[in-house]
Amino acid sequence: MVVSIILCSLLFSAMSSLNSQCFEPPPRLPGQKIEEYCESFQINAEAGNIREWTLPIECVGFVRRYTTGPRYLQDLSFMADQATKHAQSIKVRDDGRDSWVFDVDETLLSNVAYFAKHNYGASKFNQTDFSIWIEKGKATAIVPMRTLYHKLIKAKWTVYLMSQQRNESQRAITEKNLRDVGYRRWKKLFLSAPRRLNVVEDINTAGNSKWYGEIKSSGGRIQATVGDNWDTDFDPNPFPGSMAFKSPNAMYNMA
Repeated sequence: MVVSIILCSLLFSAMSSLNSQCFEPPPRLPGQKIEEYCESFQINAEAGNIREWTLPIECVGFVRRYTTGPRYLQDLSFMADQATKHAQSIKVRDDGRDSWVFDVDETLLSNVAYFAKHNYGASKFNQTDFSIWIEKGKATAIVPMRTLYHKLIKAKWTVYLMSQQRNESQRAITEKNLRDVGYRRWKKLFLSAPRRLNVVEDINTAGNSKWYGEIKSSGGRIQATVGDNWDTDFDPNPFPGSMAFKSPNAMYNMA
């Protein structure tokens, strides 16, 4: 998953020059409360109805309460339950080719501690700064996803991991971070190629199609994918009959 927000400096103390065209959030309806507006914004952003968005500044409190409160974990648990039922509906063959694909950041690993210091996606995103956070290896496990992951491993599924947000130079720290919080026995971790990290990202990405292709060309049967963003985490049709499970992420969009 690559964080590529259409960046607009939403400063809290003073305005400065903008690096890109500002995202203009839809207006609030007459009489609509902030909480109601932010909930509608979240639902539509998650559904992909709002393209290339930045979290409206007035919704920072809403996202903080959602992400750090019980509702976020409840929504994740609901999704994980549906994914578990899908996995149980498939007879896993003995050839090791039946596969699940997981995104890493905001699907298996949580970076909420980082984004809490950056206004939960409303302030300008800086890839260099985020890479420094990655190098600390302190991302925590998303518990419902870890539970799902362990169920799949126990049931002899082959698991692949993908991240467009982390590059090859961060492989060792990423794998250590994953192991430290309880993930084991993945088949392969796909990471993006080295790229410039000294500029702010505001570009679109091609998604993970090349990695899905590699899995399929090696004989893998992709039965499901799990990620937090429709644009970067999912192939339009990674394998006939496969399922795509979208985990909630109210902090930012990967358009």
